[in-house]
Amino acid sequence: MSPESKANQTIVLLHPFPFDSRIWHEVQEKLMDHGYLVLTPNFRGCGNVDLGTQPPDIELLGQDIWNLLDLAGISEPIVIGISLGGYVAMSMLRQRPLGIAGLGLVDTKASADSTQARATRMATAASMSAHTDVTELTKAMLPRLLSEFTQNHRVEETQEVLTWMQEASATTIAWLQRAMAHRPSSLAQLAKFAGPVLLMRGSEDQVCTAQDYAEMSAVLPSAEYVEIPNTAHLPPVEDPEATAAAIQNWLQFECSQLISG
Repeated sequence: MSPESKANQTIVLLHPFPFDSRIWHEVQEKLMDHGYLVLTPNFRGCGNVDLGTQPPDIELLGQDIWNLLDLAGISEPIVIGISLGGYVAMSMLRQRPLGIAGLGLVDTKASADSTQARATRMATAASMSAHTDVTELTKAMLPRLLSEFTQNHRVEETQEVLTWMQEASATTIAWLQRAMAHRPSSLAQLAKFAGPVLLMRGSEDQVCTAQDYAEMSAVLPSAEYVEIPNTAHLPPVEDPEATAAAIQNWLQFECSQLISG
């Protein structure tokens, strides 16, 4: 497959909460080295993007990405989202069921939050709305996001993840928590999707479980499932080489007609 044909198909990588697009940059570089056109947009409130004044809503984040793609003249992208990015990818699919050529869901889930999970998110949002210091929250989150292997053997990456989280504003964290708390289930929409799907999970992920992936696999029987060993919720930064290789393999064998066509 020529670099020219790969560049005809845009790949969009969507980042997790509470990070920005930097979490994808090593993977982005590796995919671009193979000739792919890869975009890593930031959600509102993340990176250098203004949060705005609209109420929290996952659908708004999905529409933001479609607006960016429309402005760039990009249609039918391959969209790969991790965690929050997966929720946004599924929102994009709900908004334009025929608009996505291929879908990658990394350490995410298609179900809506349980009552308990929603209450926890809302409590966090209330706390962040009342305080500006995110240090305690982000330190508490870290062990659930990274595998023991990463924390013990990739010390620099572990510190980088903590630094990135602590750069997030309390206001953005509160807004995103409320948006995630009220997102709908996407299982019915996934069941209707006819394009190629990659389901990727860190083998040690405590946030998105094997059961979450069993639910998605049940409605996506043709999806490719890949686990990245010794990683948890953030494979793109815990093991960017293996993550990029898995995506490259899927693009080459499952999305080849899209990219060459």
